[in-house]
Amino acid sequence: MIMRNLYKFLFVILILTTSCKRELDLTFGTTPDERMNALQKEYKQELVSAEYGWKVLNETYSKGNYGYYMDFDVNGKDRVRMVSDINTNSSTQLQESAYRVKIVNAPMLSFETYNYLHLLNDPNPGVMGGTAGRGLQADIEFDFKRSNGDTVFLKGRKNGTQMILVKATKEEQELYLNGGYLAAINKVKQIFANNMVSTFELNDVTYQIVPVVSNKRIQVIGKVNNKIQITDQAFSFAIDGLEIPRGLKVGNKLINKLLMLGDKFYAITQSGEKIAVNGTSTPPIPINEMMGVGYKGLIINYPNINLGTSTAGAALIQRFWTHGTVVTNPPYFNIFMKIDWDTYNKKIKLTGNITNMYSDYPSIITYDYTFDPATGYYKLSNRSLYDQYNVRAWRYLDQMENFFLNSQFKLDYHVEGGNIYGKITGVERPDVAMTFVLY
Repeated sequence: MIMRNLYKFLFVILILTTSCKRELDLTFGTTPDERMNALQKEYKQELVSAEYGWKVLNETYSKGNYGYYMDFDVNGKDRVRMVSDINTNSSTQLQESAYRVKIVNAPMLSFETYNYLHLLNDPNPGVMGGTAGRGLQADIEFDFKRSNGDTVFLKGRKNGTQMILVKATKEEQELYLNGGYLAAINKVKQIFANNMVSTFELNDVTYQIVPVVSNKRIQVIGKVNNKIQITDQAFSFAIDGLEIPRGLKVGNKLINKLLMLGDKFYAITQSGEKIAVNGTSTPPIPINEMMGVGYKGLIINYPNINLGTSTAGAALIQRFWTHGTVVTNPPYFNIFMKIDWDTYNKKIKLTGNITNMYSDYPSIITYDYTFDPATGYYKLSNRSLYDQYNVRAWRYLDQMENFFLNSQFKLDYHVEGGNIYGKITGVERPDVAMTFVLY
């Protein structure tokens, strides 16, 4: 009797629970599955609604921003085709892959098969120069965040990077699909090369624009009230110039774009103001004032020998490149040499670093320095070695050390190919000239 009553009680509870669940499911007139399917279709329709595709900006956390053109639902299928400013091939060769709009806690865009986005995430540093196992810390799955007119904003699920989609015009689509993207990229580079040094005037201050194309970053440098100010942001190439989505703060302005009109650039502010960019032959601030203030120092990455380096200078760098690949177990991922300025303590630090799949192995040598403003000569002395990690690698900096300890040197800008380098030239050893990237 007790068991029979218990079964009746449980049966009543089951009926009530089921009834409540059905009532909850139909609160909005549809089941949860129906609502999810409707939401999925709504966001997918937003992607395919762009008749001429999308201009896309995609961030990474370690190496700048990248531009794309994307067209969703090619031939009515769940496919996306794209070009990108990653390299020459990607900016001209259309690539097609699968995509899906899914509901996983929130509407999400997922790129399902390998494409130019995945290239940024390649775990092999030899592909894009990223970190082993992590690539450039980009994303391939994105949450829909919001839309505003012809613009859709997304955020990466893994790394939180930003993706922005802007509807393209018919003219822009034709350019992207017919080689116009590469032509625009090359034209941007050529304008910087022709300008030698690019500057603009704002509030009676001359600002210098420094593009670092290899790292997809751009700097603006100015001297305000006798203090050097430098701002730095990631950029991507657009069909009509450079996009700087997070903006370069210059005085009380925020520059979001360098617009290319003919053979000239114009800095476009957030408010739409257009400021002409001009070309000169000399940077407005001497390089010796910039070291340790606007720039930390000089750097060169394996296996580069930069333009402007003499035969004797190349030999000093090449000695470390050649032996640096031997002294640690391959595969080696990142070998670099850098020279840092500590202007407060009047010290210069030479670092030779080797990274394999396990760790970094830096050899650090520090010198005192004096600088003669009349001649522009640096003189190094009082060498000290900090070599906790790699007892062998520093030996292959020996020829570089011999140069620094036995020859004064001058430091100058070297402008070539639209990029500005720092150039060391020996005084007692005038045959030695070495160019490095300013950073």
